[in-house]
Amino acid sequence: MKEKAVGLWNRIATKENKQIAKNVLLILLVSRLFYIFIGCVTNSAFGNNITFAKMFLGGDADWYIKIAEKGYSLSGSIKPGDGQANWAFFPLFPVSIRLFKYIFFFLNYAQAGIFLSLIYVYIMGIFLVKTVRLYKPDRLGYFAVVLVYMGPYSFYLHCVYSETLFMMLIAVFFYYLKKEKGNINNYWISAAAAMLASCTRIVGVILVFPLVLQMYLDLYEGRITFGKLGSFIVHMFKNPVKILQVFLCPAGIFVNMMHLYYVTGDAWAFRNVQAAWREDGAGWIGNMIWDFFNNIYAERYWIPLVMILAIIVYVYMLKCRYYSEVLFAVITLIIPFTGGVMSMCRFIAGSYVVYIGLYDYFADKKNIVASIAGIIHKGKGNINIAKIAEEVGYNQRYLDRVFKEAVGVSMKKYAEIIRIQKAIYYLQNSLTYEIYERLGYYDQAHFIKDFKKNTSLTPSRFERANSQYKIV
Repeated sequence: MKEKAVGLWNRIATKENKQIAKNVLLILLVSRLFYIFIGCVTNSAFGNNITFAKMFLGGDADWYIKIAEKGYSLSGSIKPGDGQANWAFFPLFPVSIRLFKYIFFFLNYAQAGIFLSLIYVYIMGIFLVKTVRLYKPDRLGYFAVVLVYMGPYSFYLHCVYSETLFMMLIAVFFYYLKKEKGNINNYWISAAAAMLASCTRIVGVILVFPLVLQMYLDLYEGRITFGKLGSFIVHMFKNPVKILQVFLCPAGIFVNMMHLYYVTGDAWAFRNVQAAWREDGAGWIGNMIWDFFNNIYAERYWIPLVMILAIIVYVYMLKCRYYSEVLFAVITLIIPFTGGVMSMCRFIAGSYVVYIGLYDYFADKKNIVASIAGIIHKGKGNINIAKIAEEVGYNQRYLDRVFKEAVGVSMKKYAEIIRIQKAIYYLQNSLTYEIYERLGYYDQAHFIKDFKKNTSLTPSRFERANSQYKIV
């Protein structure tokens, strides 16, 4: 048993993981200081009277703290006209605060909530970096953490909100879902994370769909073909373990429903009580569209803009074959349309995967440049620019702009430079036999003209100068 524990620790405490943990902690601390600074500035600028504690206990945080301390309201304690009841909040997050308070008994419930939320966000950041590196091993991934910790709507991660636990569970879910394709043990971890997520927020139920899709993709090597759907269903029924993993995902919400039935007599109380949490007409899509065209200062004005940006990111992710992530994100977008859309931005930010897409887009520019340079070097500069665009999978004009921003010259000029460098290498090493053909020039005159344009010497003069002065 001791040997297994030591082996597990050695697998966790690798040099890479220690470095990730240290860097993510630094980013988290800086982001928390930045959040406090913004809070102080808004206090001063707008005359707000928000205390230091309220910076972390605003909004719904007070509800979670009260549930952790006193539990859920019984049906008999809610009188007609009381309005909002705490049944709308899923139990896992407040229960975890209560357990944390029990272990660290010297903390009050508010302090326990603040520290535990911080731990959840920290773990989420670590898994985000590891997930990004899993997708693209040549990336660091820390900018993705900066986007989450310091981006728009990061308020939910700095306060005692269920998003802290929920996004950590999503991070664990997708990391193990993609870690080793087809690994049945990793499916168990993902399914367990999904089960806990479905007991944290209603969106957690949706994680069953990316799990099933990933099982399909792993079975058929990443290809989606409807012709294989029948054989996939047969495969699933022949593997009862996978069926059990699928049914495990939404189990958390059924635990919540049984609890609510015991407390209120209504298993759907979390859904039925939602009406009390919306302002009349505040979140309906018609009002949102009206404000978008008529009132730029309304809060609803920005919801369509954020939604459009999210859809663009998801289309980009789909192009990059993030199929499971996009499926989860798209279904998450649909949920706010079932009632009010005021929470649309919260759902988008809380889906976690949007940050993977944003990071992939911004970081991909560096990868694109490296890929283009590699293709040009491999072809010794003799390569068609249109073929580079086709191979990389982007528009030629876009590639040329990105490449020129990073390198300082166009792809065509860079290929010309590499071609001349190769010619110089051949001349220096007396490999002059039909050199223009080796480098893909149409004829010798074309080669001489190109060489002189870049070096101010003809190939023959360069060769004589090299033999005399040993040009390097």
